[in-house]
Amino acid sequence: MEQIGLLERVEDAFKDERGIYRIADPLIRFHQLVVSRHEGRLVRHESARVWTDVTDTVAAKIYGPHFEDLAREWTLAQASTETLGGTPSWVRPATLACREHREGHELDVVASRSVPFEPDQVLAIGEAKATAKPVDVAELDRLEHLRTLLPPKATEEQPKLLLFGRAGFTRLLQKTAAARQDVALVDLERLYLGT
Repeated sequence: MEQIGLLERVEDAFKDERGIYRIADPLIRFHQLVVSRHEGRLVRHESARVWTDVTDTVAAKIYGPHFEDLAREWTLAQASTETLGGTPSWVRPATLACREHREGHELDVVASRSVPFEPDQVLAIGEAKATAKPVDVAELDRLEHLRTLLPPKATEEQPKLLLFGRAGFTRLLQKTAAARQDVALVDLERLYLGT
């Protein structure tokens, strides 16, 4: 199934054995999560009610992961070296252990540069939000916390912070980011058109 593109393995940036398998195509995920589970209701022309019932599921399980994939692809293929502080060799998600919160924190984007005979160096980390609300300063605070949890051997220089927002960013976050050299905001226009 992996060879024909139905499943894909998503590797963790810091734990090689921690990759997960998931359905690769968002349309197939939509069919599995919505159509097949509500087929009877859809046949009875209850699509408006079904859509109301599944809106959160679609946002979390389809839009969210797809937007995260777009953010990683942009980071690897389109982001400028100025934005990232270098050229990444690979970009992956990660889960970071946190003693303070006693849980693992998911990180959508980890852009790293591989150097022969040295540990990989993290250039940037990022969070991708596919919500209908603009991203606020709280997400920047969360990223700053996650930056402190990165392995020290992988962060000789302080990684840049990337925030991806489907619905853009609050004015406070825009103002905060404009005053900092280590923060980049990536909205849909920049995601599709710019570096």
